[in-house]
Amino acid sequence: MGAGALQKIHSEREVETFSTSLKLLALLQQMHPEPMTTYQMGLWVQDNQTPPRPISIIVKTLAQDGLISRFSSAGKRSARWVISDQGLESARKRATEIKIASLWVAENPNLNKLEAYILQRLLELPAITPQMLASEHGSQSSPIRTALKRLAMRGFIASTPIPHGGCKITPQGRSVAKLQLLQKRP
Repeated sequence: MGAGALQKIHSEREVETFSTSLKLLALLQQMHPEPMTTYQMGLWVQDNQTPPRPISIIVKTLAQDGLISRFSSAGKRSARWVISDQGLESARKRATEIKIASLWVAENPNLNKLEAYILQRLLELPAITPQMLASEHGSQSSPIRTALKRLAMRGFIASTPIPHGGCKITPQGRSVAKLQLLQKRP
């Protein structure tokens, strides 16, 4: 189901107002049984309140409500979370909302401007290196490498055999980049 079908079911504005908790539950249900860190969840979902709350606060609330549970922990920031049986039951009761939220999250990942720029460049080029991106964008290579790692964690880019750690866009990344282009047009 693409963006057109998503808009037929609910307007974009309605989906954006779905609670961040619902979007996180949808994400965790989609990834079930694979655990996710709070950092990984933040790559996909941003709080829709102004000012946005940290995802860690929302995750703690979901855990206190019994909707998610800690899968493992190696310290404060490295906890991994899974949806609990109670969370799965809650998701089943709201299956339509969860499905719509899952589609919205998949089509609207929490991209920053640099990540969006890189995806757009990779739509135009078959492969690119971090050095090429840094010189084109006029920034240092460290933020470029961080953006590339974040895109790779989402599955939007993959490494290529070209020298110096090149990368190429994946089909999922291509789909998201094209949707981002459509959203920018008036």
